[in-house]
Amino acid sequence: MKRVGWAVILLLLASLAGAQTIITPQFGVPGITGGAGTINFVTRWTTATTLGVGVLRDTGTTVAFGAVPFAGTFVRVDGSLAGGTRALEVLTTLSPAANIDAIAFDVNGTILEAGAGAHAVFAGARIWPQVQAGAATVTDLIGVWVPAITAAGGTTTVSGIKIDPPTGASNNYALWLTGGSFRFDGVGPHAVGAAPIDQYQLLLAGSFTSGVGQANVSGLSVQTALAAAADSGNILGVRIDPTLVERGAGTHAILSGLYVAPAITAGGAATTVAAGGYFGTFVAAGGTTSAAGVYIASAPTGATTNYALWVAAGQSQFDALTVIGGTNNLVFRDNAATGGRLYSPGAGRFAITAGSNDTIEIINNAITVEWARFVPGALGIGTVTFTNITTSTPSLVLGATTFAALPAAPNGTLLYCSNCDPPTLVVNVCTSVGAATGAFAVRINGAWNCIG
Repeated sequence: MKRVGWAVILLLLASLAGAQTIITPQFGVPGITGGAGTINFVTRWTTATTLGVGVLRDTGTTVAFGAVPFAGTFVRVDGSLAGGTRALEVLTTLSPAANIDAIAFDVNGTILEAGAGAHAVFAGARIWPQVQAGAATVTDLIGVWVPAITAAGGTTTVSGIKIDPPTGASNNYALWLTGGSFRFDGVGPHAVGAAPIDQYQLLLAGSFTSGVGQANVSGLSVQTALAAAADSGNILGVRIDPTLVERGAGTHAILSGLYVAPAITAGGAATTVAAGGYFGTFVAAGGTTSAAGVYIASAPTGATTNYALWVAAGQSQFDALTVIGGTNNLVFRDNAATGGRLYSPGAGRFAITAGSNDTIEIINNAITVEWARFVPGALGIGTVTFTNITTSTPSLVLGATTFAALPAAPNGTLLYCSNCDPPTLVVNVCTSVGAATGAFAVRINGAWNCIG
């Protein structure tokens, strides 16, 4: 019988006999020939028949392996282990009952704040390995390593790490990295705010409501400060240059580096401008040669037709439009390859040109009645027909002026002088001394001659 069993029997017999004194049995433990102990150390078998001092310390309130227990630590593992590769290893096999969760290593307790003062950190677990340099080469130094997990059949979701969001603080983060760089070797699909979908490499989804009084609400905001090194080239706030790989067969309706199609839900607010893409203004740095809200380097190449800018349908509004370039500044075409163009052949000059033997027309907004028609003729001398909008009969309306305001215009200029005298057979030079009923004034050889 073990030593503890004899002690219990002797105490029981003494109680039954009505003894008034405590009996302390004196005996030896069979098989133990010697040994020694140290206070607060758990003994261990040093030989088959000898008890000695182990590395486990037990003060009654704290436990430590290989070190002196800390007063504020339940369990402490410390010391140096020659050839060791694990300070603590859990290799259990768990077989939970039905409808019971299984957790191989569970850190779950309550941390009580002090009645006063300040706490710098409260943490459920701290992992802070220190590495002493040696001669070996370390490939990866990792604070927490979660190897790949193979889920059992029937598992809905498997994750190396799952973090439920905290609550209660002024700022609540499911994950907070105070510095360093991120690295994700997986190519996706990834998602923020929703489950990943194999249609998107990175999906940003979910319903988000901003704080009160925010000037701008954005699904994605890029507000970094980019500074290029001395040998760097361009500085780009956002760069989008994916490689789009066509299928081996079939048809793609669209191949686009950027696709913008917002969905707008109507509410009670009044919206001034709604736009698929909005480009605000900015101030270019001093010394910049040219600045543009939108810059298109050139039309693409390789297609049957290639456009630098293509508006497929609808109206386009340009509150201010300046076209700079050569004789093909602004070209208008129908579905054919021919058409007219507007351009400036020189300073202060504006030209409208059309194809050979084409007619240039100016029509009203209803596109039913012409205002003017320019028809080319032989040697470039053609006819000009002005049509009245309401009667559709040929008419010509010239700008009106007075005799005193007749300008020093180029020869050939024709105006209507509202107070000029009608011409006589003798005098054709314009005057304004008679009935002044008005006449047409023609600039000939540097002088105004009236006809009527």
